[in-house]
Amino acid sequence: MKLINSFLSFTMLFAYLAQADTQQRILVEHELVESVIELIKSAELAEQLGIIKTTTVSQSFIEGKGRVGISSRRWLDSDMAEFVKRYGYQPIELFFSSDAAAILVHRDNPINAIDMASLEQIFACQTEATTLNWNTINSSYAKSAIQRYAVSEELDQHRKFNELVACSDGKQNAATQVSTTQLLSTLDKQTDAIAYTLYQNNFDQAKALQLIDKQGDYFDLNHETILSGRYPLANVYYMYLNVAPNGNYSHSSYRQFVQYVQTDDAQQRMLKYGFIPLPEEALHRNLVTLQQTSPEIAGGYK
Repeated sequence: MKLINSFLSFTMLFAYLAQADTQQRILVEHELVESVIELIKSAELAEQLGIIKTTTVSQSFIEGKGRVGISSRRWLDSDMAEFVKRYGYQPIELFFSSDAAAILVHRDNPINAIDMASLEQIFACQTEATTLNWNTINSSYAKSAIQRYAVSEELDQHRKFNELVACSDGKQNAATQVSTTQLLSTLDKQTDAIAYTLYQNNFDQAKALQLIDKQGDYFDLNHETILSGRYPLANVYYMYLNVAPNGNYSHSSYRQFVQYVQTDDAQQRMLKYGFIPLPEEALHRNLVTLQQTSPEIAGGYK
């Protein structure tokens, strides 16, 4: 039976890849598949564009398996050099989207920042429920139990914080799972509460903590720290284009898709998948890179 199932799975995968080979292809990572499929459909390009899911977007892109690649990893100089060696020109790099986890506490909580080691301690996987007090995190805090919360399954496809709190081997996350509405209401009532949630919501009922990285630097949660890659619990997704130096795309459907991604409609569609719409500055930078508008600062963007 296992052999039959394996054969059927291989046959289905082969059929999928074979179909994709007859189309123009966009290379994406696992967590982006559903959102990119929706963007393709919304741009009315479902008959022209296909998707290839891969964990090695840059290498697949360099090998010519797709002319658009979307990845959570910004290319290294070695990737660029390999691409240039093969094609004779550099790929175009654009911002595609981002996601981030916000760490929230009650507005009256005296804590304003927290380091990654403390977060791991608070939201650690455990075999049975244990109590952790605030003074364990900082001796100057009250000796009261930390109440831990999270929005149910909200971070399943969002890599950075999911890696921190994902559990296995029969263990479970220390946080109580609640809905977004319940989370904000709980934080408004419980002074000892702490929670993690996707950075999309209105946090007026709570306080978002600064995060302290391994070097001891403090970072607020905002578009600038997220897109710069400095906020420790953020993922930035980049879109790479293999476009000839004369600006000609290998297929017009690629151009249409890239242009659609820059629209407000496309950016808002990303919201329901937990991604953050690009701020105006990032969209403008994309358009400058695509030579569709002029830079707003002397010398352009770096």
